[in-house]
Amino acid sequence: DLEQIPRWLFEIRRGIHQHLAEFRGMILDVIHYFMFLEMLWPEWLKTPGLDLDAQCNTMATRGIYGVRANIIWNDVEPQQGQFVWATSDLTIALAAKHGLRSEPVFLGGADWTRPGGVGNGHLNLPQPSLFANFMKAIVGRYGRGGSFWGEHPELPLLPIEQYEVWNEPNFQND
Repeated sequence: DLEQIPRWLFEIRRGIHQHLAEFRGMILDVIHYFMFLEMLWPEWLKTPGLDLDAQCNTMATRGIYGVRANIIWNDVEPQQGQFVWATSDLTIALAAKHGLRSEPVFLGGADWTRPGGVGNGHLNLPQPSLFANFMKAIVGRYGRGGSFWGEHPELPLLPIEQYEVWNEPNFQND
């Protein structure tokens, strides 16, 4: 009925206005999620001709506020208790230099955690306590009060506050 349409539209409009703050919050959450999807891969740091400094600058100037930074356990701790921070330091520093927050994504287990010392690229751990020790080292390096920030006072202080422990947990390794 045509006489009912304006009333119906009015009710929708009134409902939207009543929930506008809630909708606005949901929309901002979605925007923030998508503004964080850029990713830094450690191997990109070694790619000739790829200007990651310029890429990070572009992300920052276009409103991206953070990056997912892949950290590969086997690269950081190739032997139990022996940490090689060079690549992850470069990744975190590159993001921080441009005011981008880092959210590390941990990929792969350390080969030394597996029987025979051979990795398959997943976090199928025989002893989860080994991963917990690795994470303590990461937080001690890049979290609040972490040693990395003390070593790099020239960088904006952007300690890691979020960690993605396992990406795509249902992924099957063939």
